[in-house]
Amino acid sequence: MQFSERCTEIDVNSPPAELGRVYLPTLLHSLIGYAESSNDTDAISQCMSHLSSASVECPSLLAGGDTILTTLLQTCMSVAQLGRNDEEFTFVKLSALDVLSTICSVPPIKKMILQPNGVSPNCVTECRPLLQFLIKGHDGEEQRGVFALCAQHIVNGVSAHEVEWAEDPASIYEDEWEGDQTASYAEWLLESFVEILGGVNALPHIFQLVDVLLANTMWQTERAVLCILERCLTAAPVTFAPHVQATVETALRLASSAGRRVQYQSLQVLGALCIANYVGEEVSKSQIVVREIYGDRILQCVTALAKSSCSKVASNACLSIVSYCRGGNGSENCMIPVDRELIVPFVGPILEALQAGPLAVDVSNPSSISEGSLTVLNRAIDAIACLADASGEDFMPFYAIVAGLKSCATFGLEQDGGIRIAAQVRNSFEVKKLRGSALEAATIVGAAVSGPDGENIDVYAQDASEIMTIATTLLNSGNVDIIPMDQLLAACARIAAVMGSRYVPFLPSVLPHMLKRATEELDVSITDEKESNLTNGDDEGYSVSIPGVGTKKVKINTTQLEEKSLAARALYEHARALGKDFDTQSVESSATALLPLVNCVYSGEVRATAALALSQVFRAACLASAEDLTKTEKRNTCQQLLHVLPKALVSQLIKENDEEDVENRDAIADALSEVMYDVFNQEGPNGERVVVLSASDAKESVSSIINLIQSCLDRRSTLFSERETDVNDEDDMARCEEKLSAEAELLTHLVDSVGYQLKSLGVEFVPIFAEYIVGTLGKLLTSSGTSDIRARVASVCLFDDCIEYCGANAANAYAPMLLAGITEGLESEDEDLLWASAYGVLQVVSHAPKQLNPASTQ
Repeated sequence: MQFSERCTEIDVNSPPAELGRVYLPTLLHSLIGYAESSNDTDAISQCMSHLSSASVECPSLLAGGDTILTTLLQTCMSVAQLGRNDEEFTFVKLSALDVLSTICSVPPIKKMILQPNGVSPNCVTECRPLLQFLIKGHDGEEQRGVFALCAQHIVNGVSAHEVEWAEDPASIYEDEWEGDQTASYAEWLLESFVEILGGVNALPHIFQLVDVLLANTMWQTERAVLCILERCLTAAPVTFAPHVQATVETALRLASSAGRRVQYQSLQVLGALCIANYVGEEVSKSQIVVREIYGDRILQCVTALAKSSCSKVASNACLSIVSYCRGGNGSENCMIPVDRELIVPFVGPILEALQAGPLAVDVSNPSSISEGSLTVLNRAIDAIACLADASGEDFMPFYAIVAGLKSCATFGLEQDGGIRIAAQVRNSFEVKKLRGSALEAATIVGAAVSGPDGENIDVYAQDASEIMTIATTLLNSGNVDIIPMDQLLAACARIAAVMGSRYVPFLPSVLPHMLKRATEELDVSITDEKESNLTNGDDEGYSVSIPGVGTKKVKINTTQLEEKSLAARALYEHARALGKDFDTQSVESSATALLPLVNCVYSGEVRATAALALSQVFRAACLASAEDLTKTEKRNTCQQLLHVLPKALVSQLIKENDEEDVENRDAIADALSEVMYDVFNQEGPNGERVVVLSASDAKESVSSIINLIQSCLDRRSTLFSERETDVNDEDDMARCEEKLSAEAELLTHLVDSVGYQLKSLGVEFVPIFAEYIVGTLGKLLTSSGTSDIRARVASVCLFDDCIEYCGANAANAYAPMLLAGITEGLESEDEDLLWASAYGVLQVVSHAPKQLNPASTQ
């Protein structure tokens, strides 16, 4: 039997539950005996595989009652605790832990596990709740529970060949080291158990284990400690916050170890701490703060290891610098600038260390550079780019490094009227990546020193022109085997962002290559799953169940998807940078290429980047038309885009039903909001709007957007309920708050999209307001209608706009409803609601003063 997606519910009255209650206890008891006495590892492994599939696809079969669930947990724990340590059976024991992890992650079971002592059902023994059973195992000793078992495998499951590992050259895409599979599997399982059982329950026991492990100075044990700390940080960052100081000290101390693998893992932990570092205005006790307290010591440690003779350690040290500069709030690139004072004072020493280590290679002699050195050089260049980006114009004293970056960009190339690969150069992936990274880094450094408003552009102008000469020569030659095209186009986009109108002569050479990648036909194959497995013998692609057709295997060229996303991003940057100079032909060809990508069913990232790119293309068209509204060609292009673009975006938003893919959904809604913003704001010299929104188009759009708003509010309502019933610790609360914040962001974009249409149409919008907004959002103006403050803010804002823009009749009709909401809102502690309410008062006073009564005036 095959299932199309994971099941997260338990139905004790279902046929699978009944089947499990009748047959599985006996089978599971037999499995324990068989595992203890038999050497048939394959058979036991297959049993665990089937249990794992059932726990994902049909948990009711395994947890349809206390007895069957008890037996399952006992069986898996018994298998996981067996003393056999041969390689094949070790995997079986990990598979047993995997079944435990999967079944315990099913929400109803997780909730049951985490109930307090005395409330949890007697599901394993009469005296021990489920949580204690998982932590301590059968005999109540912590060294037999899931955390201890995982820790043992992390220590013992790593390859013993440390010297070979250290001598193996670093590569751009580090593959798992042969012999580490057991440790990696155990690390993943430990992280999943911490997330399932909650940091508040897991971390005290894990830190006891860590203390025990630290008493052993074997490199395998020290490495294991660092792996465990990193996994706990990832799984439970809020609960982990009080342990940050001890973790930093441990990582810094072990970084000075003679063991290369321990050094490497120390860097992993330091990088992870930088990624977890809170970046924002107000810091609370539950948030992780690392750079502000330990930044100098971390950078000193990382800088020293960047000069390591082990290419893997040096490469990872450079990656840690990247994490320090860009990481934060749980993201590798948090998009919020780190305070410059935490970076700029250290830039000089870091660059000196990089120049003495990774950069101390002779790029004029390609044959003398090893594969590992190339990788380290790549990583060092990435670090330079991030240091420049984080430092901004403060990187100016180090601008001379651009000369070295340009040399790396032409590594192993001959230039004599054209550009070609030198005969003696092995044009490996690392070499091509080096050129691309150097070219990108040079443009990042140039953009940084140019300043936010281009005040220092003259410093960079000559180098930018030289880089574009290299880029256009490569593009026009058609040789795509010298620099990865995504990096080449990204470099061009950054130069366009700095040069603005001075970039226009280069556009004809660059644009066709972006369009080619955006429009290239996607390589997709759909076959019968059984036929695909028989003919290909591989596991590539994924299976989907199509009603009335059966199960099909879909294979997609993911490289093409990445190229489409990168092409859309490059088009976005070009349209944004050139604005009105992004000519009509470029607008039309870009829109033609991007519109189909908004509906790309195979990649949410492609849909999101295409949507955002289209919003910038539309803005560029409007800016060009606004200069002279008498040029009908430009204005017609804008009007044609307005007719199709919002429909495409709204249509795709309706289809975006993956609640896990919130970032892409938010990006499409943001694009819609930006388009409607330009419809309202883009005007010609005499104040006439560039494009005219029709009432019929607005009605069609708003009718769908209101449904999306209602769905968003429904999801928020569900999250509020889960916050009250399903949150077990601060990490659960943080995850719930993050989801609520994402929905609030989406709500803002959707409401803004409606608001700009309202402002654009004015009086013409009144029937739409009456039909779609009053009934849905009018009841949410006051606390009696909703306890969701974001919903009240959204409602008050739209009613504010109606009073202001939709004429006297509408103002007088809806002012009483608004007054009821803003009377409460003026007493709110929420700043947004307070501001929206105060603004509403001004609009009522200005446009419907007759609706004011003494009470509301007060």
